[in-house]
Amino acid sequence: MEKDLRNIELLSYQFLLEKLVLGKSHLLLGNGFNFSLGINTSYKEIFSRMKELLPDYKQLDEEFQNANCDIELVIGNLQNSIKTENKFKGFLNNFIHNKVKADFMKATVSIVMENIKNIYQENNEGIYLLLSKFQNYFSINYDPFLYLLLMKLKKKDNQAIVFPNSIKFFEKELKNEDSKLFKLIDTAYQEAKLTINFQDKTINRTLKNITKSDFNNQVKKIIKNQYPNTKDKEIKRITKIYFENLRQDHRTLDINDGFQGELFNEDFKNSLQNVFFIHGAFHIYQNGKNIKKITQTSDKALYQNIDEIIDAEDKDIVCILKPDNKFEDIEQNNYLKNSLYKLSEIEGELVIFGSALSENDNHIFNKINDNMQITTVYLSTCPENLQSTSIRALEVFPNKEIGYFDYKTVSYVNIEEIENKVIDE
Repeated sequence: MEKDLRNIELLSYQFLLEKLVLGKSHLLLGNGFNFSLGINTSYKEIFSRMKELLPDYKQLDEEFQNANCDIELVIGNLQNSIKTENKFKGFLNNFIHNKVKADFMKATVSIVMENIKNIYQENNEGIYLLLSKFQNYFSINYDPFLYLLLMKLKKKDNQAIVFPNSIKFFEKELKNEDSKLFKLIDTAYQEAKLTINFQDKTINRTLKNITKSDFNNQVKKIIKNQYPNTKDKEIKRITKIYFENLRQDHRTLDINDGFQGELFNEDFKNSLQNVFFIHGAFHIYQNGKNIKKITQTSDKALYQNIDEIIDAEDKDIVCILKPDNKFEDIEQNNYLKNSLYKLSEIEGELVIFGSALSENDNHIFNKINDNMQITTVYLSTCPENLQSTSIRALEVFPNKEIGYFDYKTVSYVNIEEIENKVIDE
C-alpha cells in the first residue's frame, strides 16, 4: 500500500537555508553533494577512470556491472572467490583489498583534482551560504573534495587544516595562461603605484587604495602593455577571479578537523573538532600508532603523497572500503570512532544531503536515531523519489521529525550578486 504523500511538504533548497537555526544545525554529506557541484564521483565514473589508468580492470567489467559498480561489493566478491583451503587466502585477501583500494583512490583523486578548479572559480559565494549555516560537518565520502573545499573557506588563523588559503594556493588551480595573468595582476595590486600630477602637486597612490573600476582600468593597461594580444574579455575574467580571491577573507568558516599540524588530537573532550570523515578519507593515514594527515608542506600533489603512503609498509590510509561490518573497523580506530560517536552528541537539526540511506550505512543512521537531542532530520530527494525516500526514512529514523528538500532546486549562485552585477557586452 502506497504512503499518502498529500501531507508531505517538499521544501525548496532556498527555503531550507532560511529555515535552519544558526548554531544548532549540522550537515551530513553523501555523494550527491559532489554531484550538485558537478563532481561526478559515482562508483561507475570512478571505475571508468580506473580502467583508463589501469586497462587490466577491463577484465572486471562484468563483475562491476553485476555489483552495480559498488567497489566495496566487488572487493568482497573477489575475496570470496578465493577458496578457503588456499594456504595463501589471508595474503590474497589483503592484497586484493589494498590493491583495488589504492587504484580506487588514485582514480577518485584524479577526477576531483580535474574538476575542483572550476569550483574555486565559480559559485564560491553560494557554496559558502550553504556551509555557513552549520556547526558540524560530517561526510560519508572518502574523496578529498569536501576537505579541499573547506580549506578554501577556513579562517587564516585557524591551523587545524593547514593547506594555506592563499593566492599561491589559488593560483595553482588555474591554467597556465590564466596563471600568468593572475600573477601579473597580483604584482600590480601589491606593488604598482598610480601617479597623479595636479596643480604642481604629485599624488602617489597604490593600486590597493583606488576604486575597483579604476583598478580594472589600470590592470588592463598593464596587461596590454606586456601582453598586447590579450583579449579584453580574458582580462576582465581573470581580474574578477582575483577579486574573488581577495573577497575570500569575508567568506570564512570556523573549521577544525581535529588535527594539530599533522597529528590527530585525541583529547576528544577538549577538542573543537567540527569536521568528521566517518568512514575515513584519502588524506588521513595511520603511521604506527599515530593518526596523521597529508598537508601541503611541499609542492607535491595530493595523489603523489597518497602514492607514497600506500607504498610504505608502516603506513595505511584510513579509509573503510568494504561492503559490510564497517562498525567493527570503526571501533578499532580512534579517529573513526570519534567521528561516528560525535553524532551521539550533537543537538538540533541535521541536514543529510546526497545520501541514498543505504543499509550498509545503518551504523550511522542508528546513532542519529538514538540521539534524542537531534529533533529534525532533513533529507534531500526529488518529487519522483519522494515516495521511496519517505518510506526508507521512516524505517531508519522512527524517532525523528523528518523534513524533505528538493535537490533539483539546489543552486550555488548568489542571487543578490547576479542582480547587482553589471554585464558588459
